[in-house]
Amino acid sequence: MKSAQRRQALSRANGHTPIEDELSEYHAPQCYSRMSPHSQEMVASLSLGATSFRIAVLKLVHRRQSGHLGGAFSIAEILTALYFHHLQVDPNSAESEDRDRLLFSKGHACAMLYTVLAYRGFFPVEELWSFRNINSRLQGHPERQALPGLEVPSGPLGHGVAVGAGMALAAKLDRSKWRVYVILGDGEINAGVGGSPCCLQISA
Repeated sequence: MKSAQRRQALSRANGHTPIEDELSEYHAPQCYSRMSPHSQEMVASLSLGATSFRIAVLKLVHRRQSGHLGGAFSIAEILTALYFHHLQVDPNSAESEDRDRLLFSKGHACAMLYTVLAYRGFFPVEELWSFRNINSRLQGHPERQALPGLEVPSGPLGHGVAVGAGMALAAKLDRSKWRVYVILGDGEINAGVGGSPCCLQISA
C-alpha cells in the first residue's frame, strides 16, 4: 500500500474526513540560516508556509469546534520566520544548552505553535489531529513536560515576559550566545507582571 493510501486508511480509521487528509500534503518552507539574506525566494517560501499553516490551523480548530483562530492566525508569519529562519534550534536535540529559547506566553493561540513545531520536525504532523483531545499532548495551553520544543507552560497573562527576562539575564551573566524570544498577546501587554521584568532587563 502506498504511503498516501496508508495515511488515508489510518485517517478514516480515526474518524477523519478526506479533507483532513490534505494536511499531510502541505510542505514546510525551506529552513534558512539566521544570516541568510532576505531574498525574494526566501520571503515567498516563508509567506507560502505561513499561509499553509493558517489553513492547517483552520482545519484543526474546525474539526474540534474548539480553539482560538484570531490569535493563532495573527502569529503565522512571526512563528514561521522564527522557526524557519531566525531561531537556532534542532528538533533532534530539543534540549541542547546552546538552543535559542522561544517563550510562547499567549498560550490560547497554541494551535499555530503546534502546527509550526510539527512541520519543523519536533513531532509527527499526524499528531496534530489530536489537538485538544483528552490525553493528547496538544492541549488548549502548551505544557512544557508534554512536548519537545516548548520552554514554559502558559496561562498567567504576561508571565512569559518575566520568565524571558530572567532567562536573558542568565544568558548574559553566563556569557552565552543563545537568544530569548517572547510571544505576547495584546491583552498580556496590559498585565502589570510584564512591566517590571522589562525594566530589569533594560537596566541589566
